[in-house]
Amino acid sequence: GDGKFDAVLAKLGAGLGAGVSWAADQAAVIIDAAKAQYGPARDWTTAQLDNLGELVAQLPLDDLRDISLDALAAAGVYAQFGIDQLEALADRFGPLAADKLEALLAQLPIGDGKFDAVLAKLGAGLGAGVSWAADQAAVIIDAAKAQYGPARDWTTAQLDNLGELVAQFPVDDLLDISLE
Repeated sequence: GDGKFDAVLAKLGAGLGAGVSWAADQAAVIIDAAKAQYGPARDWTTAQLDNLGELVAQLPLDDLRDISLDALAAAGVYAQFGIDQLEALADRFGPLAADKLEALLAQLPIGDGKFDAVLAKLGAGLGAGVSWAADQAAVIIDAAKAQYGPARDWTTAQLDNLGELVAQFPVDDLLDISLE
């Protein structure tokens, strides 16, 4: 209602500062209060997700599987998730519009392993003979280039993360990749 809960949650979601985070039991109490105020995770808006801030990293996987990917793409909290959560969310990216996919991938910081985990999950494909649409594949490949730099500088592990997406990698970039 009156915005007071949102303001308090935003303060709590901003964290304790200086590398101190909420204990799991504390986070669970705050998340339960958010559910009581906002309803189930599937109904949460971008603003509500932003209010949760770093607390999203404490969300149970069942709640993550319900969150609207459109709301999540517009929120600024995607990078707060742990690798297991990011991989669980990536399982749902198949029907996601390319611009939403781009917004999510752009939130991942360089060099902390999160992008690598998500890319490996996306590179593993959608299963059952379903492929990424050309616009989705282009977004994923562009995000990989933004993370890893020019293809000529990629490691074998980074190229392996592309998985089946390597088939949609631009030929000119493939020719630049070292064969070592």
